[in-house]
Amino acid sequence: MTRSADNAPAALKQLKQRTAAASAAGGSIPSSPTPDSAASSAAASANAADAAPIRLDKQGAALLSFDKGLLSTADLPEVAVNKDLVPDFGPQLAHVKEQRFLADDRIAARTLAVTVAAWLGWTLLAPLSFAGYNAAAVQGNATAPPSASAVEAGLANGYPVLYFALGFVWLFVAAGLKIRSFMILHDCGHGSFWATREWNDKTGKLLQMLAYTPFALWRYGHNRHHLVQGNLDVLDEAATIAHTTDDWRKLALWKRVLIRGMRDPIVFMLVLLPLYVWFVHLPFHRRSSWPARLCFLIQATTLYAAFAVRGVPQPFLYAVTLEFFTAWLAGITGIFLFHLQHSVNTGYRAPAEKFSPHAAAIHGSTMLRVPAFLKWLTLGIQYHHIHHLSTRVPCYRLAACHEVGQERGLWSEVNVVDGPKAATSFFNVFWDEPTHQFVTFWPYQIVGQNLGEPNMAYASVF
Repeated sequence: MTRSADNAPAALKQLKQRTAAASAAGGSIPSSPTPDSAASSAAASANAADAAPIRLDKQGAALLSFDKGLLSTADLPEVAVNKDLVPDFGPQLAHVKEQRFLADDRIAARTLAVTVAAWLGWTLLAPLSFAGYNAAAVQGNATAPPSASAVEAGLANGYPVLYFALGFVWLFVAAGLKIRSFMILHDCGHGSFWATREWNDKTGKLLQMLAYTPFALWRYGHNRHHLVQGNLDVLDEAATIAHTTDDWRKLALWKRVLIRGMRDPIVFMLVLLPLYVWFVHLPFHRRSSWPARLCFLIQATTLYAAFAVRGVPQPFLYAVTLEFFTAWLAGITGIFLFHLQHSVNTGYRAPAEKFSPHAAAIHGSTMLRVPAFLKWLTLGIQYHHIHHLSTRVPCYRLAACHEVGQERGLWSEVNVVDGPKAATSFFNVFWDEPTHQFVTFWPYQIVGQNLGEPNMAYASVF
């Protein structure tokens, strides 16, 4: 299936011409609409969509911009040629546009302050664990019998094990803080965390060093993902599953063998993709920024200074090792979360003539059941169906938006993902158009079948 600008829907081109004329006539759009009611919000969004200049990128995706920003998916008019093929999500769209679910600067300030305070606390407290481990180990060596080995001496009083375990816990805490920081940066890229673009940009640029993500690069690529996710005729470069079984079968045998090894779910999701994204693609992309490129060095240097002050032996080795594994663990977690948001059966994929961004939000985005103790880190991104309906709903409003919508019966068609379903979906690698489901490689379909997905299929190399 060809994914190019030549196959872009004709409706998009007509929309581009119509809205360009409106923009030339002097139409302007406020960056943060504040309607008095859901009805006025819908009207304002419709006017915004009619006036915003629209351009197509080189791969045929619509990029809608206003006031140097991007429109929310909720403001994107339906572009399907056959309207009978597009379901009506009017009630859901009106719900997510309600004023009470928009940005609140007081809540945003509190959310950011807590995150920054947690980072400062981690930077101050984590080195104490390693310093305590060293001191306890020295004490153990001093009190152990002369014939005892170094390991036996270190275990003599029990404290080194405690300190080492605590230091290992700090690794997970730091990874969690990176994820939380990324969620805030993510919303800043959508222009929804704060009520003004200025503060969204400032916060995003600040957090890019903590989240290992160039802000400008993320803002462009991720907003593009929101407009094309689920469209089979436009390549979604952000997707963990971007190809179909038909694409796979058309490849030469040697390419299928190569991809079978590289796209193996365990190798791809746990090693190749997180290392490539965070240590190659993001820092060295032409749209990246120097603060983001130097983030590893900056954070490792900060840890080195903290370790050195606390008297930790080999502070450079500790700092670099801890920072590397923290970034790797955060990368694995973030990629797995993103994978579960769009690559779970039953999913949504449609050719351009049948594609609807709103259907992609309801049918192609999921609601994850996240343990309560992790919700502080995920900041509501588990309600991904709402996020794809409207990127203007900030992270700290997503839970309330979901709960109110649940009371109104708006989410009955949303794909809910629990633990077993998440474990099964980890192994999905391709979209199979004839059966409208995601498939895996042999022998991983056996895992899926044992976890509650008896019809899980696989793509054969031969």
